[in-house]
Formats: sequence, C-alpha cells, structure tokens
Amino acid sequence: MLDASAATAWLLPSQTTAAASTLLDHLDQFALIAPAVFGWEIGNIIVRRAMRGGDFRLEEALEQVHSFQIEMQPPMTIEEVWAATSGALERGLSLFDVAYLDLALERGGALASRDRQLLAAARRLGLETFDLND
Repeated sequence: MLDASAATAWLLPSQTTAAASTLLDHLDQFALIAPAVFGWEIGNIIVRRAMRGGDFRLEEALEQVHSFQIEMQPPMTIEEVWAATSGALERGLSLFDVAYLDLALERGGALASRDRQLLAAARRLGLETFDLND
C-alpha cells in the first residue's frame, strides 16, 4: 500500500529520500496497491510539475508511475465516501488519507508514505509502515 507522497518521492528528484530510493530498489518484493484517489492525487502532482516547464516530461512521468505496477482499487461509492468522513474527523486526517489507511487496514498490508500524520495514525492502528522521510 502506498500513497501519492511515496510515489512523488520516486518521481521528483527534489522529493527523493534515501528511504524512498531503498524501497524503490526493492519494489519487486512487494505488491503495490492504492485507492482510486491515488490516480487523481499523483496525476495532479504530475500536471502541476509539468506546468512549471523545464526538463520535466509529462509522458515520462506517467510511464514511470505505470511501471510501478500499482493495483488500483475501484472508486468508492458516494455513500462510502460519506461514511469515511466520520473516520477522517475522528482520526484528524484528510478524507484522502483515510482512503489509504482504510485500504491498508482492509488488506492487512504495510503503508508506505512520507505523510507523517498518516504514518502515525497507521502505527497507532498496528499497521507496519515504511516511513520514506529519512
């Protein structure tokens, strides 16, 4: 399970950390999964970066994300989104973060992220985490 901040650390050199690089080098040992919101989040990050110009190439970034072979979950129904709002409020997380957290809980998998608040919530719930900040 990974969130958009983890993938961003693999896509943008300015966001890369030693921990992110190490995990990227060992991706073949993991099955990556993400909620549907991941596509919107990482897509938006890529578009915003491409708008800045320079040597960043939109198509290359999209191909790189595709190469991670992330299993994307189907979108939640509106009722599921509304139900998740209470969990977001209770945990002090964004609704997006709750989508990642709930999927990790549902699948019993580890969570890779650079989002410190999300990582702390995952640890409190007993999930294994990969903190990609270091």
